[in-house]
Amino acid sequence: MTGATGGQYTSTSGLVINKTSGTVDLAKSGVGSYWITYSFSNSDGCTDTTGAAITIHALPTATIAYGTYCARDSAEVTLTGATGGSFTSTSGLVINKTSGTVDLAKSTVGAYWITYSFSNSDGCTILPVLLSRSMLYQPRLSLMVLIVQGIVQK
Repeated sequence: MTGATGGQYTSTSGLVINKTSGTVDLAKSGVGSYWITYSFSNSDGCTDTTGAAITIHALPTATIAYGTYCARDSAEVTLTGATGGSFTSTSGLVINKTSGTVDLAKSTVGAYWITYSFSNSDGCTILPVLLSRSMLYQPRLSLMVLIVQGIVQK
């Protein structure tokens, strides 16, 4: 903000805004377009308003799932929601970063986290959105999905 200070910020219902600082709480505000009005006055008592538009986009969503497999060949991921992301894991699990396919034969027995990071068309990114804890045993690989809240970056 530039110009007159000491005013008050207001907006339409659904947008959570600090009336003094103008800071918008994106986590508590609803998805949509809003108009923010800043009302102020000068030392002579003259008042005025100015405004700006803000649009809050929905966060992208996705889920990943794996089945139970023998420790050979590969494990295919079932992905729903946002596509085009990247799969990563801790050392020892051989995973295709684009497809999420796990190479069971080349992976080391152990416990692993699989992370799927992605963005939506508005550029909203969740890092990480989905974590999958996997256990690789001989002769089986079991993977289960744990969904956690991620960190939003724009």
